Amino acid sequence: MSLQAIISCLRGNFTSELDVNATKEESLAAEIVDKIYSSEKHGTELENELRSIFYANGASEELAEAVLNALAAAIQAGRVMNEAMNIAYGTAVEKASEIEEFVKEHPLFCSLIALGIVVLLMPGLLTALGFDEMGIIEGSLAARWQATFAGYVPKSSLFSYLQSLGTKLHWYY
Repeated sequence: MSLQAIISCLRGNFTSELDVNATKEESLAAEIVDKIYSSEKHGTELENELRSIFYANGASEELAEAVLNALAAAIQAGRVMNEAMNIAYGTAVEKASEIEEFVKEHPLFCSLIALGIVVLLMPGLLTALGFDEMGIIEGSLAARWQATFAGYVPKSSLFSYLQSLGTKLHWYY
């Protein structure tokens, strides 16, 4: 889930496709959203109640997505918020706007941070794609890609560059 999806949800315009068979998730999501909207509790007390509902019913990505969709629908419909929800919503919108403004004001800084994260994740990412220090991993995306070259991988291609990085980059970390 990206920051953009969270900001979109907070602004009330989050949309996503749910599986047709997600009725269990949708009903659990409605229960969670009802609890959020109606609870006078806040902080760890509310968090513990929500966790018990969420984890007792098999926490899943589908349930989390259904909760986001239910929250977005409630916000879009203008559902009346109690004081605790109103404060939480206002704080979330404020913080999301601050992050968005920070990114706009400091694009180079944020780009450098993102680049640093990519560099740190690069060895694992290359291995996940199939470019390992011992060569191409059988059955991987890289192996399927390599098969399209019919035995000839161009010297300056992206594939050869990633293959080279995969064999060398692990030594630097």
